[in-house]
Amino acid sequence: MALTDNQQLRFTWTDNTGLGNAAATDQAILVAYCPETNDLIWTGNGGMRGDGEGLLDAGLLIRVIGGRGYTLHTWMSFRSGDGERVADGVWVAR
Repeated sequence: MALTDNQQLRFTWTDNTGLGNAAATDQAILVAYCPETNDLIWTGNGGMRGDGEGLLDAGLLIRVIGGRGYTLHTWMSFRSGDGERVADGVWVAR
């Protein structure tokens, strides 16, 4: 995960399509949380598994925490295209 110049959090992953129930069309669920301010942002449409990357608009959150040295925790998961299956989420290190 990295912060882009236009205040997007760019998550990247290895496409594991075909492993278990993983499909290229699964949607990424992307989450960012700041414990110091109790602010949370997320999207359930953060890109497809097959894309290998997705974006989370963090503009508002960055304006709230910017320059203060606060901690930002991020997680990601995937859900099937029909929403019937959701993978276990993982904490994403920066």
